[in-house]
Amino acid sequence: MTFGLRNAAQSFQRILDSLFRDLPYCFVYIDDIFIASRNLDEHISHLKEIFRCLDENGLVLKISKCIFAKPDVDFLGHHVSASGIRPTSERIQAILDFNRPSTVKQLRRFLGMLNFYRRFFPNAAKHQTKLNDILVGIKKNKNKSIDWDEDSIKAFEYGKEQLSESTTLAHPVMDKSSTTSTSPSTVSPSPHHLQKSTYEQSSKLRVRFAEPPAQYFTRSGRAVHPSK
Repeated sequence: MTFGLRNAAQSFQRILDSLFRDLPYCFVYIDDIFIASRNLDEHISHLKEIFRCLDENGLVLKISKCIFAKPDVDFLGHHVSASGIRPTSERIQAILDFNRPSTVKQLRRFLGMLNFYRRFFPNAAKHQTKLNDILVGIKKNKNKSIDWDEDSIKAFEYGKEQLSESTTLAHPVMDKSSTTSTSPSTVSPSPHHLQKSTYEQSSKLRVRFAEPPAQYFTRSGRAVHPSK
């Protein structure tokens, strides 16, 4: 694939995906390769396998751009460590320094940056409702000015505050028990996957979900219990 063609990135991604698809510890995004290992010995073994695949297919690495055997690393805007994953401090600061948008185009850019990390703070859709309402019905006029009111200003500042206080998400443990709950809403429905310490706190939910509620059938507009 000649450098500079518009589909070069997709073609290169497809090649690397085919090379490493059988290696569950290897994650690739275009020319970034992330290797997750449980310890140093395993990491060395993983590196040997990666190097072998690259060598057999005529691909080379630039050593000055490589980082090996690090307990934590920044990858695609996320700080990844043994304890979990969270937004990088640089990306957080960039959003905190973002001035209040004056046009629709700028607001969309801000929401795009913020929503890239929406899984790190709760009720994101609910708290961004006022900002999304500004965009309703606007399709083409990207340079349309925004008339800010008190509620939308609060939503803008709260979005920044949420990101600055974002939590670290723990890595899932595949051999541990887990549960999933949902929070239905007409504005911001959300699922929750609970595990480890948070799973212990969900005992009340487990009891409630384990016992199905009494079923009722409607006949001629009157509720009738199945036992009657």
